[in-house]
Amino acid sequence: MRHASQKQNIVDTGMALLASGDLKGAAARFRKVLAQMPDHHDAIHGMACVARAEARPDRAIALIGQVLKEDLTDDNRALYHITLGHALHEAGHIEPARAAFSVATLLTPQDFRAHAGLGEMLVRQYRFKEGAESWKRAAERAAEPIPVWQAYAECLMSLRQFAAAIAPFRLIAETLAENGFAWANLGAALFEAGHMEAAQSALDKAIAQGGDSAYTRVNRALTALALGHFNKAEADMARAQSLAPDDRRIRNNAATLMQQMGQTREAAAIYAALMQGNDAEAPRAAYNLATLRLAEGRMRDGWRLYEARHAVLGRSSSLPPWDGRFGSESILIEAEQGAGDFIQFLRFLPAALARVPVILQADAALHPLIPLNPALDAHLKSGRLLWAGEATASCGIMSLPHLLQIAEPDDTPYLFANAIKAGRSFRVGICWRGSSQYRFDARRSIDPALLAPLFNIPGIDFVSLQKELDDGVEGRPVTQGQLQDWRATASEIQGCDLIISVDTALAHLAGALGKDVWLLNRFGGDWRWLGPRWYRNVTIFNAARAEPPCAAWQPVIDAVCHHLRQRAEQHH
Repeated sequence: MRHASQKQNIVDTGMALLASGDLKGAAARFRKVLAQMPDHHDAIHGMACVARAEARPDRAIALIGQVLKEDLTDDNRALYHITLGHALHEAGHIEPARAAFSVATLLTPQDFRAHAGLGEMLVRQYRFKEGAESWKRAAERAAEPIPVWQAYAECLMSLRQFAAAIAPFRLIAETLAENGFAWANLGAALFEAGHMEAAQSALDKAIAQGGDSAYTRVNRALTALALGHFNKAEADMARAQSLAPDDRRIRNNAATLMQQMGQTREAAAIYAALMQGNDAEAPRAAYNLATLRLAEGRMRDGWRLYEARHAVLGRSSSLPPWDGRFGSESILIEAEQGAGDFIQFLRFLPAALARVPVILQADAALHPLIPLNPALDAHLKSGRLLWAGEATASCGIMSLPHLLQIAEPDDTPYLFANAIKAGRSFRVGICWRGSSQYRFDARRSIDPALLAPLFNIPGIDFVSLQKELDDGVEGRPVTQGQLQDWRATASEIQGCDLIISVDTALAHLAGALGKDVWLLNRFGGDWRWLGPRWYRNVTIFNAARAEPPCAAWQPVIDAVCHHLRQRAEQHH
C-alpha cells in the first residue's frame, strides 16, 4: 500500500509540473512510474495530458483509449473522458468529443469541467440553446463561476456568435463592476454585434476603470468611426498604435480608418505590407485591399483579392471549390452576406448557368426574386436551376465575377416586375434606414426627422419602402408600401417614378429594376458605389464631410430637396 502511495505521489508531482508548464519534468515522473507499473492508470493519463500539451492529440486519444479498457472508478473514468473529450476536440472530432464529455457528465454530474466541455462542443455544433444550458450547469457547479462564463463567451466570440456572447460578458462586467477589462470584453462583443452606442458606453467604462489597453482603444476607435465621430476615432487609433506600434492587427485597423477617411494610398501601402505575413491579418489585409481596388475600378485585381473574404468571414464548404469551368455536373452557388449583395451579384448567375447546372442556396425570402429575371426563370422551369440537390463543387455568388473573368459589371437592368401604381401622381419611394446590425448603420441610415424638408415639397406622393413607418414621419404625406415579400416590393418600386434611398438592399433592387434611384451615400461610402457603375439610372448624392451623421446629412438633404422640387415641377 505504501509502495502504491509513493507511485501516486510521483504522479501527483508530475501533474503539478505539467500545470506549471514543465512538460519534460512531468513526462519524466510519469515514465518513472510506468517503468515499474506499466498499467498505472493515472500515469498513463498523465502521459496523455503531456501529449495534449505537445499538440499531439492523436497520441493522447490512443493513451486514453488504452486506459479506459481497464476497471476504473466512476471518478477516474469521468476524468479520463474529460481528457479524451479535449483531445478529440483538438484533433477536430467534435461529435466524438461531445459524446466523451456527455459520458463524463453522467459519471460525475457535479464536475463543472464535464459540463463546460459538453457546452463547448454543443456550441461548436451550433446547438446554442443546449450549449448555453450546459455552460450554465458548469457555472453553477464551479467554485469560481466567472472563469466559466469567460470561457463560454470567448468560445462564442471565436465562432462569431457575437450577439450571444453579450449576455455572459455582461454578467461578468456587472459582477466585476470595477474591472476595466471585463467592460472592455463586453464592449468588444457589443461592437461586433452592431450595438454601437452601447459598445461606446462599455468601452468608456473600461478605460475609466483601468482597462486602457491597445485593443480597448482600437475597439473604441472603430465604434467612434461607426457612429461618425471621426476625430475621436483618429485619436483613439493613434493611442492604440502608440501602445502597440508593431501589432499587425492594429495596423490593419488603422489602415481601415485611413481608407474611410479617404487616405487610400497610405491605406493600400499598409495592406500590401501586411499581406506578406502568414497570420490572420494577411487575408484581412487582402480583403481590405480588395475593397479599395474595386472602389478604384481595378476590378480584376479586386476580384482576385476579394477571395480572401472566405478566410476573414469564416466561410467554408465541404465541397471542393468550383473553378469556373464548363461541365455537366451541378455546382452549388451560395448566397453571401446580405440581401443587397445577393441582388447585386444575381446579374452574374445566367453566365454561370451557361457553363453548368446550378443549385442555388439562398434564404427562402430571396426566392421570389429569381422569376423576375427571364433567363433565370426559364432555367428554373427547365430544371437547370434548382433550390436543392447534389452538387460536385461550390462557390459563393460573390466569386462569380472572378471565376467568370468579368472585368466590369454590365449596368443593364436585369430584373422586371409588374407595377403597382394608382393614378397619375408623381410617386416617390423612400427608404431611410437599413439593418441596425450593419456596422456603419448609424452613418448610412438617416433620422426621418431630417427628411422633413423633402416631405414638405408639394405635388409628391411619398411611398415608404420601410417595413414600418417611423414616429418621425407620422403626420407626413407618406403612405406605407406593399412589402409583403421581395416580389411585392419590386412591384411597389416599379410603380414609383423615383426612388430615394440610403445604401440598402432596396437601392440594389431598384437599380436592378432600372428605376431612377437617388442614392443618399454616407461619407466614405461602400466600394459598390465608388467604382464602375453597377446600375444605369442611379444618381449618387454623397455626404462630403467627415462629421457626425446629423451634420453630414444636412447638405445632402438640401441638395436632394433642390433637385426634387425641379423634378416635381417637370412632372406636373
